[in-house]
Amino acid sequence: MRAVSCRDHVAAAIGTVEGVRSVHVDLWRAQATIVHESPCGPAQLIRALLRAGYGASLTPSDLSYGQAPDGNAAAGGEPD
Repeated sequence: MRAVSCRDHVAAAIGTVEGVRSVHVDLWRAQATIVHESPCGPAQLIRALLRAGYGASLTPSDLSYGQAPDGNAAAGGEPD
């Protein structure tokens, strides 16, 4: 995930998930920071990225952050 077009593609894929309020994709870290509300969760976000042709995963630190009451989740991965 190094080109601006990849960033836009990832953000668009995540943005299709119901409940996503905002997306910030960091090209250099290959990470996305997502603000969302129910019914959106990590599984739906990862599925959207996989359908778009990108890998995605959560690290243990993402899981604790991603389950926070404020609705933030983080996911990252390189294209397959």
